[in-house]
Amino acid sequence: MEERFMILEEMLKIETEQNLEVLRNWLVIAAKSDTMEAFLAEAESVKGSQCGQKE
Repeated sequence: MEERFMILEEMLKIETEQNLEVLRNWLVIAAKSDTMEAFLAEAESVKGSQCGQKE
């Protein structure tokens, strides 16, 4: 039972680290954008390139 808990804990840690990395990336984009329109345009560009990488 304890081994199961440790595995779940490690999975949660990995997921949390991935979520923090995504948040950091969005914060960098926001910091580089002068306006909301620029932010949204950059976000769409990044989103599009990420979708292309998965395929």
